[in-house]
Amino acid sequence: MYGAGETAGEEYVDDVFVGGYEAQDQTVGAAWLYSPEFSKNRSFPPDSLSGLAFPEISEFEGTPLFQTLNDSSELPQSVFGFKLSTTPGDSEMVIGGTNTYLYHSDTLTYVPVTERLLAGRGG
Repeated sequence: MYGAGETAGEEYVDDVFVGGYEAQDQTVGAAWLYSPEFSKNRSFPPDSLSGLAFPEISEFEGTPLFQTLNDSSELPQSVFGFKLSTTPGDSEMVIGGTNTYLYHSDTLTYVPVTERLLAGRGG
């Protein structure tokens, strides 16, 4: 469930490299405690966490990772895509685009975000 779970740790600022892009002076969290929602499968405990929330609903004081990458004007598109799989090693994240081999482009509809709200947090 989006917005569920808690972590505890420290916030740092560092240069982050992901998907061939660099997010300079990025706020990152070094979590030392994860609530059970992050690891329902005890054989695969979490080892990192990256928030992709809009800045308005982020728990961090700094700008979320995707927003920093988007603001850098390096991304080909202002989107990111996920393929989630139960097969180990088969999931993927694409930053700055989508993997067009995973869907039929004529069946995809982009919808602009008109409000940046999270249920229960107000606006």
